[in-house]
Amino acid sequence: MKKLYSLTLFIFLCTITFAQPWLKNLPQHNSRSELNFFDYKNAFEEYWAPFNVEKGYYVENGIKKKARGWKQFKR
Repeated sequence: MKKLYSLTLFIFLCTITFAQPWLKNLPQHNSRSELNFFDYKNAFEEYWAPFNVEKGYYVENGIKKKARGWKQFKR
């Protein structure tokens, strides 16, 4: 039972760690409590700018891919 609990906890922590890669673009000189909406918005748009996302999708090597988390943030 402990092994199952440990495995579940490990998987959960790994998914949280890689959930929002655009957060790495936030200003590093401010603490989380000092950041405002525009800091988050700029970090998000800076991350997705090279992908040319339109309506939640982008094209990579001729394949249409979904921009995960893009629509949720835009809402």
